[in-house]
Amino acid sequence: MGCCGPECTTASDAADAIPIACTPEAIPPERRAEHRARLTSVTAKIRGAEALPGGFLFAYRVEDFLEVAKWIDLERLCCPFADFELRAGRDGVTLRLTGPEGAASYLLSLISPEQ
Repeated sequence: MGCCGPECTTASDAADAIPIACTPEAIPPERRAEHRARLTSVTAKIRGAEALPGGFLFAYRVEDFLEVAKWIDLERLCCPFADFELRAGRDGVTLRLTGPEGAASYLLSLISPEQ
């Protein structure tokens, strides 16, 4: 099925239109301190990082899965342009954090171990 006309947009068109910016006020005020604490925790627990096209792959211990998931739950509210893929395996947990073209350096600034 094709597009309905020139005024139609596809899901990828809509995603591309999301600005690469953080909107902290999207996180409920009563959860902002929790978000900052989780970011500090998730950043400190990074065991490895790899650059990917459009983002990064971060490695964690299996025991860190829930902490990373809880951070993602809040972070996705303020950074709707980002894609989060969390995977758990026998050898650990990985977080694939990617975004549209130009987002990689901004994404790194969110979760860089050098923060």
